[in-house]
Amino acid sequence: MRVRVVPVPKQGGCRITESWLRSLTDSECMSRFRITTTNIFDLIDALDVPEIITTPSRYKFDAMEAFCLTLARFRSAGDQSDLCRMYHRSQSAISEVINFMMSLMSSMAQQIFELEVLQLKGCS
Repeated sequence: MRVRVVPVPKQGGCRITESWLRSLTDSECMSRFRITTTNIFDLIDALDVPEIITTPSRYKFDAMEAFCLTLARFRSAGDQSDLCRMYHRSQSAISEVINFMMSLMSSMAQQIFELEVLQLKGCS
């Protein structure tokens, strides 16, 4: 009987925590996320990201980790296995939280668009 071996990326690195994020210099933070630490926290507040995010498979993330993983994914030209090695999360957890964040941002963009349309209709 032949056994099929499926490659699974090794998890490594460290989880993204507030203390870890604040320990980064602005240039380190820009290198990892293309944005400074201060701006990360400002955007989390502006986007009203939920404090705790639970994905469909029951992975839990705080708002800061979820947002930073999304930024890291945008920053990375590689695949999510690179993020597994850097931020100590499984590929499926990273995928689910990025999907959640993209849905959240998409619905916010839709709401902003609808408000703009209503304002334009009110001006005519």
